[in-house]
Amino acid sequence: MGRGFRYFAKPDFTGTDSFTLAVVGKNRRDEGSFAIQITVSRQPMQLDSIPQGNLPKP
Repeated sequence: MGRGFRYFAKPDFTGTDSFTLAVVGKNRRDEGSFAIQITVSRQPMQLDSIPQGNLPKP
């Protein structure tokens, strides 16, 4: 997979999500893992803050 990762929540998802990443050391090849827990929330879009011509399509 390489360095880093991206997380994309579904457009209508709000709430808590969690996942575990497996890692392997580059030199000694030691294995490990860690858990990540995130909270996804949505804020209403303020139309007055969007430049004209870039309004979202309904």
